[in-house]
Amino acid sequence: MSDGQNTGATAAPSWRFLAGVFTISAGFITLELLLTKLFALMVWYHLSFVAISLAMLGFASSGVYLILRPVPPEDRTARIPRVAFQFAISALVLLFYSCAAPFLLEFLKSVIGKGASRVIVVTTLFGLSVVPFFLAGLFLSWALVTHAKEWAGRVYGSNLVGSAAGCWIVIILLKFLGCAGAIVTTAIAGFCATLLVDTEGMQRKKALVGILACS
Repeated sequence: MSDGQNTGATAAPSWRFLAGVFTISAGFITLELLLTKLFALMVWYHLSFVAISLAMLGFASSGVYLILRPVPPEDRTARIPRVAFQFAISALVLLFYSCAAPFLLEFLKSVIGKGASRVIVVTTLFGLSVVPFFLAGLFLSWALVTHAKEWAGRVYGSNLVGSAAGCWIVIILLKFLGCAGAIVTTAIAGFCATLLVDTEGMQRKKALVGILACS
């Protein structure tokens, strides 16, 4: 059965599941807005809009992936917390690479020259920026089809409210934590979403370790 079909489930999504959707939605919107600032600082200010294009590319890629490789309904419950955890890790990897990029650029300049080194560093930055949104797209797609059609409105509503909250949260995070601290907070949001949607407890220990490491 394809991912776009109703699984026949009738149970309403729990408050924890809806809270997980809210949390990761706030996290990826916050990350998208933070990338506009990050790109303005690291690349050129007139390329900050590329963050929106990369986010759209990530979500579109997740849709293509699900069409080409549909997941059986019985596997979705285990995969949803897994991709939430991977979202958090990908945000941290993106942050670490952003911090290391200036040093990597200087090293590559001495090896392959200035022009080629810039292309490699910026292309890698853009590639890593797509990954969190690809994973968030998988999370939301599976979240929407896990429950029956009559409950999809609640899941989608949690997504919209979380996204709206993220647009306000980013202002507060930038004021008190700066860009790097705010990106760490988006990773914490991913770990919290993992805890909320993980009904089988398979990712809980790793998520708790991640939250403690980021705190």
